[in-house]
Amino acid sequence: MPRGTQVARLYTLLLELGRAPRGVLAQNLATRLGVRLRTVYRDLEALRQAGFPVERVDGARWRLPEEWQAQLPFPLPAEELFALHAAREFLRPLRGTPIEQAFGKLCHRLLGATSQQGELFPYYRTLVQTRSTFAIDYRPHLDKIEVLCTALQQHRTIRAVYAGLARSEPTQRDLDPYRLYYDPALEALYLFAWCHLRKAVRVFAVHRFHSVQLTERTFSPPLHFDVETFLKDAFRLWREENVQHVRFRVYPPLARWVAERRLHASQLQRRLDGGAIEVELTVEASEDIKRFLLQLGASAEVLAPESLRNAVANELTRALRRYLVRPRETLSPDDKQPLPARSAHLKKGAVRAGTRRQRKAR
Repeated sequence: MPRGTQVARLYTLLLELGRAPRGVLAQNLATRLGVRLRTVYRDLEALRQAGFPVERVDGARWRLPEEWQAQLPFPLPAEELFALHAAREFLRPLRGTPIEQAFGKLCHRLLGATSQQGELFPYYRTLVQTRSTFAIDYRPHLDKIEVLCTALQQHRTIRAVYAGLARSEPTQRDLDPYRLYYDPALEALYLFAWCHLRKAVRVFAVHRFHSVQLTERTFSPPLHFDVETFLKDAFRLWREENVQHVRFRVYPPLARWVAERRLHASQLQRRLDGGAIEVELTVEASEDIKRFLLQLGASAEVLAPESLRNAVANELTRALRRYLVRPRETLSPDDKQPLPARSAHLKKGAVRAGTRRQRKAR
């Protein structure tokens, strides 16, 4: 049974019990949930073990006593308890940051430490859970995040030393912080801020700040700044203000993986013979989309624009050369058999001919 189905069913079961103060027949619950009677009994027992005081009345009906929530410092309906736990789980990638710590304190204030309700969250964790590991370890950056939170609350300009990916040396700049933004796809925390150096809104990876200091200057943040609006034309996070029509094909086995995802609001796609798909996006043709296409490897082919097709082809060619020139003697016994040495001497004419044949086939 899929975990998502179990979560939805238990959530619905709690709602049904909460709406029936006089109790509800198990058979009626089975009908409403579309499951067998024994599944309902199993779920009722699971709720009992989790700390919910589910009781049987009149020998046939099941209910939650109306007073059961009074044991909480702030009585909460079951569905709100469930939502609170889910929100806490989704904050786990920010573990140790002021944001996550503040939410933990809020949960403690709302739930307290009662013996009965204390068992609810551990049970929920068996239903909804996020990964405890994350791409960026923010523990070394907690002091910087705290300064950023203060600057956001007090609308104060910060002086930061920042090292971007494209620069070998860090630069010092004054920033007016607008938003902290966690991107789940990139597994990282970012700051949207007005950059006094660039005279524009820029995006900064929090973990790339070398130092962050509050200044005495204050600023008036824009009333209608919104991250989603700011990024509406971006493929993911980075903007280059060069909106283009991007078209590419994805072949099996990754075609299904891409088809399952919504890459951008402008996305259009159609299925082709043989299981391939063709995707069209209207986005800023930035490094973000190039990296995405490169991660698909040989399963993807860029059709337009020509500049993006050439950029991806050049990167793949460089990668191929790196693999082909690797000396055979440096391979470990566990490595697979390398390509024949003659492959390292691919003739440019053959490559061009293959490219022409592919274009003609399209």
